[in-house]
Amino acid sequence: MHALLVVSPIALLLGAPIGSPGAAQSPDPTASRRAPAPALTIIPPPQRLSLLDTRSASFTIVTGDSAVHNLRVVHSTLQDATTAALLGAQWLQVCALAGTPCQPASSIAPHRSEPVLLTVDTGFRSPGVFTGSVSVAVDESPDPRSFELTVSSSTPSRRHWGVALIALAVLASACITILRHRITRGRALMPAVQVATWLRDSKAAIEQAERQIGQPNDPAAPRAELTETKSRIDKDLQNLSENSLIAMGYVPPRVPLAFAAPADKSAEYKQLLTQTATSAAIVAELLTVGLRPLVERWKAPKDLAALLVVWRTLDALGRDAQTPAEVRPKAEAAIRTYDGQAGIVQSFATSSNPHTATVNQLIAQEVHANGLLWLGWGVMTVFAGWAAVIAPNAGFGTSLDFVKCVFWGLGLQAVGQQLQQLTPSTVAATFGVTISR
Repeated sequence: MHALLVVSPIALLLGAPIGSPGAAQSPDPTASRRAPAPALTIIPPPQRLSLLDTRSASFTIVTGDSAVHNLRVVHSTLQDATTAALLGAQWLQVCALAGTPCQPASSIAPHRSEPVLLTVDTGFRSPGVFTGSVSVAVDESPDPRSFELTVSSSTPSRRHWGVALIALAVLASACITILRHRITRGRALMPAVQVATWLRDSKAAIEQAERQIGQPNDPAAPRAELTETKSRIDKDLQNLSENSLIAMGYVPPRVPLAFAAPADKSAEYKQLLTQTATSAAIVAELLTVGLRPLVERWKAPKDLAALLVVWRTLDALGRDAQTPAEVRPKAEAAIRTYDGQAGIVQSFATSSNPHTATVNQLIAQEVHANGLLWLGWGVMTVFAGWAAVIAPNAGFGTSLDFVKCVFWGLGLQAVGQQLQQLTPSTVAATFGVTISR
């Protein structure tokens, strides 16, 4: 008779195995299986690699219970954030520590810590800063191992081009500054040149009148010359000469000052222009109401004594008159003392305006010192541009890097921050251009 197996309801509820109380349970087949040692462990390289210094970075492979073979780069996410260029796995290779050229790390024995090199192929020349991860694998491990890496790629020639662009942009900025200076200087000189032209024309007319008056044959005899009036004109021309205006600080020098801005002497300059313009008007009035009518009345040397009396009166008037209104009544009174007619002879060229040697020497010294200061400014600006734009960027050489060099040399302030901050107003301010609204 078979024995009946009674199963307790409690045992069923608790999930007890059904069987005889003394039956042996089969063991778990995975209980005695020991987890194998990892086939591959990586001690990563330094996080930054500059290709200007070396094209290899050392890292360490630690093996487990078994040897590994065919150590290789299987994937790379290295990418430049500016240009989106990739440094893919095809440019990367794992090499043995010893050996030139690169010898692949084909196998590593068990329980070893083996240093190897991650090498960037010499054919890779794309500039930039490539950031991402590199994954390596072996035949024995299906899962690759990854580590983070930043590769800065540049070449000496690209950096030299960057310095050259900064220097050219600095030169362009200096040329723009000098052109603006020349325009400002030309505007400041215009009124002085105009008054000086009036004075020279008046002096030429006076000398023409002197030649139209017949001179005596005796060299010792007094001559009809407006000596005092011409001396006044020469003094005014000397004050209006370019060198004198520069020396007095009324107009900017030929080369813009590099060390200090000139003092504002616009009020003094305006006063000088008013005085010299008044002198020009006095001489012009003297010519109109005095000399020309006198020349028309001149006929023969027999009237020389009477002419010299009137001539000296007009000369003193040209020297002492303070306003053009003083000239007409006194000149007409002097003309009434003389009666005659005169012929007409041809005119002659205008005389030149002399400059003092001392002023020329001072200006030459200033130009020399100013040139040295401009040269020093240019050298220091190029060096500062190299330190700010090129030196900190180990991946220098992208098109945007060269644009930054040009902007730096031109003095655009947003280069060190973000190019998005550049606006037409920023560029206009750099070139000194006013944009109308």
